Amino acid sequence: MEVVVSLAIGVLVASGVWLVLRPRTFQVLIGLSLLSYAVNLFIFSVGSLAIDMEPIAQAGRPADLLNYTDPIPQSLVLTAILFVVYYGFIVLVATNKPLLATRIGETMTLGIPMGVAIIVFAWVLTAAYVVWANRQYDPEVRRLRDQIR
Repeated sequence: MEVVVSLAIGVLVASGVWLVLRPRTFQVLIGLSLLSYAVNLFIFSVGSLAIDMEPIAQAGRPADLLNYTDPIPQSLVLTAILFVVYYGFIVLVATNKPLLATRIGETMTLGIPMGVAIIVFAWVLTAAYVVWANRQYDPEVRRLRDQIR
């Protein structure tokens, strides 16, 4: 598993660097996206790659795989949502420039508020995950920390 993830990170970094060095803006944007995905995958892998291992135990439950929570699925779903939104915007920029160039005032086009909305959406989604994770995982982390001491 470690070899597959390492190769995936390497391919993403190599492709991202190659695209960043290209002369066109769209290629640079895709390259930066690939680099950010490589960093994200690297961060996931730093937490150790273990199959069928339980990262967070629940208090008062038997020690089997049915009673453990795994934070990775939730974070991967949120990451996938952000990827779809960001790539959707990039595809929209690449395929429908007249729509984004529509003026909505004297000096502003439709693309600017859409870009800002995507950034705000990412912040809101991140904040929602942080609130959820704090409610779900902080009590367990506190209990495990107290148990270790």
